[in-house]
Amino acid sequence: MVGCGRVGLLAATTECRGMNAFNEFLTILVGLAAWAAPSIVLTGPVSNDAAAATAALSPFASIAAFHRRARELDSLNGGDWHKTNLWDDKGRYYWHQAYVMQAYVWLYEITRDTYWLAKLLDHVDHVLAQRDNLTGHKDYLGRLAPAWQERKSRYVWNGFTGAITWPMLSFAGLVQGHPDLKTILAPDGKNYLAKAKEYAAAAEAALAFHANDWRESTTEGYYIYAADMPAPSIAGRISAYDMNALMGLAHLVLAGYYRQTADRDRESLHAERYRRYAAFFRRNITPHQNAKGQTYYIWPFAEYYGRQADDVGHANFNVLFAYYCYREKWVFTLDDMRCFGRTLDRIIADDFSIPNNRIDGTNIANVSKHVLYWHLLAAFDDELLSKSLGFFAKNGDSFLDLVTIGYVLHLKGRLGGLGGREFCGRA
Repeated sequence: MVGCGRVGLLAATTECRGMNAFNEFLTILVGLAAWAAPSIVLTGPVSNDAAAATAALSPFASIAAFHRRARELDSLNGGDWHKTNLWDDKGRYYWHQAYVMQAYVWLYEITRDTYWLAKLLDHVDHVLAQRDNLTGHKDYLGRLAPAWQERKSRYVWNGFTGAITWPMLSFAGLVQGHPDLKTILAPDGKNYLAKAKEYAAAAEAALAFHANDWRESTTEGYYIYAADMPAPSIAGRISAYDMNALMGLAHLVLAGYYRQTADRDRESLHAERYRRYAAFFRRNITPHQNAKGQTYYIWPFAEYYGRQADDVGHANFNVLFAYYCYREKWVFTLDDMRCFGRTLDRIIADDFSIPNNRIDGTNIANVSKHVLYWHLLAAFDDELLSKSLGFFAKNGDSFLDLVTIGYVLHLKGRLGGLGGREFCGRA
């Protein structure tokens, strides 16, 4: 394996590289503005005044501009998104409701405006009110789950449980780690600390609903689809990698919450789950070499699809999970983040398009090319950051892309043009 792998391999590659001057970063903003407003033509050297004026067009030019644009784009159904109904008219999940709620967590971390936490609580409370055991919707076995079945199949998909509980747990950990948040009152009269405990308990109960579908060996583990589920072709099979990744993510964040509350037994239980899945996922990644002899990563969508390469949209969540494991210093290293990043570099073309929808450069019908959480890899490579910014500018405003890229810039100390600090450490 070249250029990636376990701790200690090719330590030289862990040194940060790329832009370390504000003027170079400003060039990205100038390019971003040019994409967003093509009637503006910039030729020759950019004067300080022109650079400032052009950068001001970018939603990333200042925290105030970013905050303002986030509020403008947080607009679907008047900003309610799908908080009051988690299913479309065919009974399928609105998965992105989970990602919107996590965006609110990141927006608070970036802006420190509790407006976003108030929005989060409003959404979470509506989502929790739609659990099967509160609405009376029985699943395909007649059970009332403390979770959310897909109405079309009447099956509680583990990946959705992981996705929808992740932002609840992010809030719980955030409050537990910040005493100034604990005493803020929610509209229901409870303080934020009480809400954190309520959300952690609800998330844990939802995750526990899938306990019988957990399988493990000496060092690895993963979730399967129930053997009697109403989809015989995949019943009893190992859940798709993205589904397992979302469950692993929820276990990881819940373990962090219990670490903060000093509940060692619960911390150990949830840490064991995400760590075993991390080992399973890491073993099933295949390294490849690009034209420069650098390593990038490919992995399958699911074991039951003959290990065909994952598609860009579903692979989001494997990247997201690996990123969180990296932050926890578990299995995935800085070298690994850069190998994932080279996969993204191959996915996004130089014109900021995505010509192929599988991560190995091939295509499959009817799958998403959304690179949402792939943007997190831009935290480790400034050339990749310029691609993320270009992609955002070319492909239209997206609330979720805006927030994820803004979060990366925040981690790097660059949101609002604050140059100079490289992101070599952990978020």
